[in-house]
Amino acid sequence: MRRWFILITSLSFVFTIRTSVSAQVNRFEPSPHVFRIHSKCDVEPRQRVQTGFRVKRQKGIITALHGVLGCSTITAQPGGNGRSFANLKVVAVDISRDLALLRSDEMAQSDSGGLDEVPTFTTGELIVVGYPRLVASQRPTTVKAEYIEPLYNLLPEQVIPYLRRRSSPMLDLDVYSVEGHLAPGHSGAPLITRDWRVVAIGNGGLDVGRVEMAWAVPVHAIAWKPVTQAGIAAELKKLATMDFEFAFNVAVPEGYEPPEQILPPPQVWNDLSLNATYVKITKGEYQFGSTYVEANKGLQICYEYSGGLCGWEAFADEIVHQERRGTGVLPDFWIMETEVTNAQYDQCVRAGACSKLSASVRPSGPPDHPVRLGEVKHALDFARWACGRLPTELEWEKAARGPEAYLYPWGNEWDASHANSCGAECSKQPKTNIQLASDRYPETAPVYSFATGRSPYGLYHMAGNVREWVARDKNRPGISHDYMMKGGSFYDFPDVLRAADRLRSPIDSDGTVTAGFRIVRDRVGNYCG
Repeated sequence: MRRWFILITSLSFVFTIRTSVSAQVNRFEPSPHVFRIHSKCDVEPRQRVQTGFRVKRQKGIITALHGVLGCSTITAQPGGNGRSFANLKVVAVDISRDLALLRSDEMAQSDSGGLDEVPTFTTGELIVVGYPRLVASQRPTTVKAEYIEPLYNLLPEQVIPYLRRRSSPMLDLDVYSVEGHLAPGHSGAPLITRDWRVVAIGNGGLDVGRVEMAWAVPVHAIAWKPVTQAGIAAELKKLATMDFEFAFNVAVPEGYEPPEQILPPPQVWNDLSLNATYVKITKGEYQFGSTYVEANKGLQICYEYSGGLCGWEAFADEIVHQERRGTGVLPDFWIMETEVTNAQYDQCVRAGACSKLSASVRPSGPPDHPVRLGEVKHALDFARWACGRLPTELEWEKAARGPEAYLYPWGNEWDASHANSCGAECSKQPKTNIQLASDRYPETAPVYSFATGRSPYGLYHMAGNVREWVARDKNRPGISHDYMMKGGSFYDFPDVLRAADRLRSPIDSDGTVTAGFRIVRDRVGNYCG
């Protein structure tokens, strides 16, 4: 059964961007002007979490009205090093557009600051910023905003009577139709151009989980009314009751259980001696491998880029069961946030624990780029020196795919802007006529780049940059070698960058060394063993 919902569930987004002139998607950093809104509400026991943001012309935080209705305790935490706000109140609303303006006494006395706005916009690519469903790390997602049209043109017939009775949002409201991956929790998320200006506010969508169709409210059209205006308080009270009924008494697919809470922010540990950050992957279930359909999709992607140079056997060993992925439970482990860099490997060389290697085994590169190693024994030497080990295939795959077991670290669809893969700048070109975009890096990129492609746990380059050495897992058949590689590299096409793909060789057919690694630890702190 298909379910309609307004994005009200306890899942939300707070990722924004560096306010510089750079227009590269991979230059995103947390912004002090976009907030994670926490609301404790009288109508339900669970805390609501959604997104809000500030614009320069407005003293307050803009967010979705439906997520703060009936809530007595509202706080805002910024992305980055900005200022948090407590004791927020709804001071103005645009009921027809389902929007609220939050403000506190402290905020009213502070400098407003905020993001710029776009006065006019017709259609094109935008970036929605925040936390996808069950994802701990902040990340932007590229979507396409279509022409403005009345909301009722986007809705299934069974939903229209409810919204007509509710009048928030209004059915004749002009909105953007959004094509792309929005999810519960995007309520109040800003949709932004590549030059960092707000176009619209994420507001609602269709289906359970990942939204197949959604709408956004143009920011320039907001018409605020103070909550002290006659009749507003009574209307808000009525809407709060209806929101409760709607959010928790709608039809859902048989067997569907909504999550009780979001994935908590990751616990991290900084190894200051190595200048490395480790992220804790907590004990729990995970999925691995591919279904027959998913493996066959990988083969079709290979054909699309490589023509007749694709063999089914390279994809068949991903399959665990014909119709479902494999599942299991792993204990806690800590994994490096990035690949090991040239600078970190050189520390090991200076300590006498790692070998100084020839260019044929270890190509040179900038200090903040991943080290490339043609032989796994050198990665093992580093891991022992750093009090860690290589991840197993299943540990690596869980860290790359997240709780929902995405095909790529960022989701289920290929997006060249999220990874350092083989693009137009790559010396190896497709065997077909497909046109490649350029990612500006002919070979490796800095390990803290392509932030939009981070995994649900916040790990960088789990797809692309360098293939990563992992240890064979005794619970995963199909590979006879003790070590293999995952994730693909700057020299690979999208079929190889899928998290389920299994690679044997650290060196491409033309001799290019493409393998690097990251390490895991079972414990952190002053522990080695």
